[in-house]
Amino acid sequence: MSISIDTYCLQCLLRRNIALAQTLGTEEQAMAFAKEIMKLCINAPEGVPSPWFGPQIADLLHDMYGLDYDRFRQEKLDSNHFVLERLPMIRKRVTESRDPVLAGLQFAILGNYLDFSALQGQVSFEKLEEMLDKALEMELDEQVYAYFCRDLRRGGKLVYLTDNAGEIGFDRVLAEAIAAAEIVELTVDRTVRVDFPYVAMNAIMRVVKEQQPRIEEQTFDNLCTMRLAIRESRAAELIEKLRKAGGSVRDEAE
Repeated sequence: MSISIDTYCLQCLLRRNIALAQTLGTEEQAMAFAKEIMKLCINAPEGVPSPWFGPQIADLLHDMYGLDYDRFRQEKLDSNHFVLERLPMIRKRVTESRDPVLAGLQFAILGNYLDFSALQGQVSFEKLEEMLDKALEMELDEQVYAYFCRDLRRGGKLVYLTDNAGEIGFDRVLAEAIAAAEIVELTVDRTVRVDFPYVAMNAIMRVVKEQQPRIEEQTFDNLCTMRLAIRESRAAELIEKLRKAGGSVRDEAE
């Protein structure tokens, strides 16, 4: 599966490459280069992802300006060297953290800084060093991370498409953390108390059998009481059905 290029990617692609062309020659050459890129965009197959344009633009830069096809080759070598030197330290910080998968994800996200095309070669290893020191302070959306972990638990296999040029080192640490992770499923439960007359017991027990809450306490007399725990996401449905069955329900979270 690939993500089709959209207008945001398209304007970034045009802006970055035209800005580069403006530094390489005359305005007339830059305009000619811009027209060629726009032709690529117009003639591109439907639904292509942004990386599809990379080799095409590299050909244009080579043909029109004589640039090397891999114009960031040295930067990539330097990035690999930088990350490999620090990989034992990064791995140690990840494995010793409270949540190695989260820590690995923080480093993997940080690794996206090594994008020479987007930053037009202005990557600073000094800045990256500072970012590494603060990697575990990166704030991630807790709900999104919870979904990520849920999908990891459910998935039988994981295909990880890694980056290159140093980024792959960070990706490797995350992949190792995922492979070594112990699967622990935690749920947020809600406890409710239902009071009901003895004559409503059959109806109440049908609801309990259907909804499968955890019975924490129960008392059966003329007035019966049950304390039930169920996942937060299913609590509203349970409460509604208990009330329809003749129960008086009190949410113990209130």
